[in-house]
Amino acid sequence: FDWTKSYPCTVPLVASNQGQSLSCTGHATANMAKILYFIKTGILEDFSQRFIYSQAFLPGGGAYGRDALSILANEGIPLNADFPSDPEDEQHMEDKTGVDLVLPKAKLFDIYGDNAYALITGGIDEVAAAIRDHKCVMILAKGDDAGWQGADVKPPAAAVPWGHAFTGIEPLMRNSRKAIDFLNSWTPGWGQNGHGFIDELYFKSGNVMAAFTI
Repeated sequence: FDWTKSYPCTVPLVASNQGQSLSCTGHATANMAKILYFIKTGILEDFSQRFIYSQAFLPGGGAYGRDALSILANEGIPLNADFPSDPEDEQHMEDKTGVDLVLPKAKLFDIYGDNAYALITGGIDEVAAAIRDHKCVMILAKGDDAGWQGADVKPPAAAVPWGHAFTGIEPLMRNSRKAIDFLNSWTPGWGQNGHGFIDELYFKSGNVMAAFTI
């Protein structure tokens, strides 16, 4: 991957808010859907994070990224107007009442093949290349509160870190290091207007668990 070249994200994204829920995979998947649908049509839609998360969540909360993207690839995704995510609390986000009824509306936004998602193997160079070629990725990483106070996130020092999913949208050089600009789901007030930066040292620390593209 050539880090001297620029691959900016041109989609006018605004960071979402997962609130008190553990639905980061739903938000990351919906962000990918927004990006890819905008690139295809020029229209920025408000997709339902709950549609994805309510079908993918695990006992105790959270979800695997592969499961979230499998739902997007196989079913599409409806608008929040048709399957509301608010309020963003865990109980509501896990509630899939009415999913069957909204499936036809989700299919209207199905622009993916059923096996269109893939695991990215390798490190930050391979993730950067995937963003260049596919416009966005889902990154899943371990972190802790201390390391995620600001936009330039740091690997966890806590004995029991948490896991988090977010949407990588642009490879760039930052502070003389390779980094990925990502859109988080902690409101526009977090980080740099809702964005953060995960750099090559974070990848080398072993705390990036996986990355997926679609």
